[in-house]
Amino acid sequence: EEVEDTQNRDSATGLYLDYLAALVGLTRQEARGATGDVLFTGQVDTTVFINTACKSQDGKVVLTTEENTLNRSNCFESTFSVNSLQDNTDYTIFVEGIENTMNSGVGSSAKVILNNLKALIDVNNTTINVVNEDEETLTITYQSANNELTTTNSNNLTLDSVASLVPAESAETGKVNLEANTITNLITPNLGISSINNPDAFESGRDLETDPELRLRMTQREQSTGTATKPSIEASVAEIAGVTSVYVEVNDTLNDDSVTGVPAKSFETFVSGGSSNTIAEVLWKTKPLFGQTFGDVEELIIDDNGDTQSIKFSRPTEKFAWVRVTYTVNDEEAFAPDGEERMKKVVTDYGNNMYQG
Repeated sequence: EEVEDTQNRDSATGLYLDYLAALVGLTRQEARGATGDVLFTGQVDTTVFINTACKSQDGKVVLTTEENTLNRSNCFESTFSVNSLQDNTDYTIFVEGIENTMNSGVGSSAKVILNNLKALIDVNNTTINVVNEDEETLTITYQSANNELTTTNSNNLTLDSVASLVPAESAETGKVNLEANTITNLITPNLGISSINNPDAFESGRDLETDPELRLRMTQREQSTGTATKPSIEASVAEIAGVTSVYVEVNDTLNDDSVTGVPAKSFETFVSGGSSNTIAEVLWKTKPLFGQTFGDVEELIIDDNGDTQSIKFSRPTEKFAWVRVTYTVNDEEAFAPDGEERMKKVVTDYGNNMYQG
């Protein structure tokens, strides 16, 4: 019976369950730290190496997981200033190959030139543009969390700095809380970097995947035989690094669902963990052709045609469940001294192995 249990997904544990998972192409997820992107701002051609150490304001350390060289042709953000003021002169910035040119006329200040360029870029490009009037700079940011911004400029403008998003992971594994705009200290010296920051919160890390969690993923893998279905969407999103649970609420009727809040012909995906941008990319590739995504998190992705698409999903809110246990003791039986503690443990273990939905 013990030998048979090692071959049964529902009863196998530990290493034997790992063997069964390998047969369907799955590996137990290791303990990992919270993951996210750190925005490095600095001079062009400055290299951010793997394992560059950064620290949050409360002392948590994160390490970069990829190498990145700051490059104006593939960046997240570029900042410009005016290096010479001349009358009746063209000032030009190309953004994603689109020309934005303004003529300075007579007596224009640097602020006026930059504001006029900002107005042109706002019309011609779907980017975020901010003029810092105190420092007299124009910052152009890509519309989604990708290093795909490309710019060039005329000689009377200066590219002061570029910024790129670099993936990083918390040195501490498990559920580590790293809110947006808290990673601001560079531990590893780099003269070419002027500042760092994390625009978005780091998604929670995870402990070593438990046997029940691995069994659930094995079940989802078996269901993932097609796309655009609830099981296949859940299975595809569950495969994203850092994702700990997925649940899809579908409304395939022609009326809004007053109970779930999901609009007609839409679906809402609740996801714990994982990169928001990666989740959006997977949802775009697996969603039904005419099904609309719904949720309180919105990400912009670029499709195969180069068009911007809006993808929505939700993050579940964790809540405590309070359990009151009432029991009676049979007179003919001896109650174990640690009986109550054992009951508490069984209830807690059962709750910890439950999944959303």
